[in-house]
Amino acid sequence: VTSEHIQNALSLLGGLQVEAAREMLTAAGHDVAQLEEASPDDVVIISFSGHGFADKSGNFALLPSDARWPLNSTGPALDTTVTADDLTLWLRYINAGDIAFIIDACHSGAAVNTPDFKPGPMGDASLGQLAFEKGLRILAATQADDVALENAALKQGFLTAALGEGLSDTGGPADLNSDGRIVLDEWLRYAVARLPSLNDEVRRGGGAMAARGVRLVMRTPSAAPPKSQEPSLFDF
Repeated sequence: VTSEHIQNALSLLGGLQVEAAREMLTAAGHDVAQLEEASPDDVVIISFSGHGFADKSGNFALLPSDARWPLNSTGPALDTTVTADDLTLWLRYINAGDIAFIIDACHSGAAVNTPDFKPGPMGDASLGQLAFEKGLRILAATQADDVALENAALKQGFLTAALGEGLSDTGGPADLNSDGRIVLDEWLRYAVARLPSLNDEVRRGGGAMAARGVRLVMRTPSAAPPKSQEPSLFDF
């Protein structure tokens, strides 16, 4: 999935250059036959599971498959990433009843929790402000200054695994009020509550562990235990 693919998928949902976006995505091998412009009757769930980056100022970017990291550079070439500013622009045109954006990537809390962000009327032009204005829920796998983990046994990131677990079986454990159905808010909040204990279970089970962006070398048992991954749900 390239940055152009992401832009075109969100453009299609937002009703921008729909036919051109559909043709480009189809030519790239993506099945978008049932993807239409979103309406106020729709729930839109967007999930990114991969690498993320935040610079020293807290500016966040997703790294799609065509991202480049120049030799001897301290960060990726921004014109090959999907920045928080890009996402703010592309998500603005999606007019759905509910929108959730799930980011299972390192430093993903920085997508919203920037140093200067304070949600409110007439705020800045950030992704956090857009979330405030549109009621867009953003579930970030980890804090702005921390990494998101994946494990060989899980074969995916911790956050993605917790979300999948929440929908397993009839009803699923994400049915927090036991009414026989799972609404979006329950599902996201289940993952936030579940991730710390899942983290502990995976660590006890062993296996290779890596960060989504930076390779981790696990400490020896005699050293202080590594801190648990802490997700963030931004729901205004």
